[in-house]
Amino acid sequence: MFAGVALSQHGSPWSFAPDPAELRKAPNSIEKQHPSPTVDGQTWGLRSYENVAGNVCLSHDVPGEAVGTNCVSRKKLFTRGPLAAYPGARQIAANYPKTEWDNMWVYGAAHPQVATLRLVNIDCSTQSLQLDGDGVFNHVVGAAQIREGLIPYKLIASDARGQVVAERTIAIGLTYHGKRAGLEAPTPGRACS
Repeated sequence: MFAGVALSQHGSPWSFAPDPAELRKAPNSIEKQHPSPTVDGQTWGLRSYENVAGNVCLSHDVPGEAVGTNCVSRKKLFTRGPLAAYPGARQIAANYPKTEWDNMWVYGAAHPQVATLRLVNIDCSTQSLQLDGDGVFNHVVGAAQIREGLIPYKLIASDARGQVVAERTIAIGLTYHGKRAGLEAPTPGRACS
């Protein structure tokens, strides 16, 4: 399970409270290492393997906290289209009520038809996200970037011809203390839509 907050979109095919037996790796399964960025001096690992039921499992390392592992059948992985994306955020403990996230992330997998994946931030800036050989991606935003407004808003997946084949809104709301303080959640500029 995740420490901090793990957020998913409605209709996610992933099991976010799996039975521990579902997490067992199949005897002949090889665990694959995927993009593992270093952010704020910490490495955010991502691994995949096949479980005993034949499902695909992704294990996301939240440094200094926990490993979140979720599994989905291969048939359900792309039921919402050619992009499966799982956003989340965390706050590091402090002796005061923090109103901002310390890290935000989005990881997941793209179908082979996806050639490029772009992230659009709340400020409408964009960046390309790396897809590894299995179509897996792992993007993490650090505290300084969040304060600068580089807050993930949506993903845009395109095919080899440049045609958009999927869009996913991945915006994460305010922290508990941010809501209590009466802050307004950041909203994307009109140009981001």
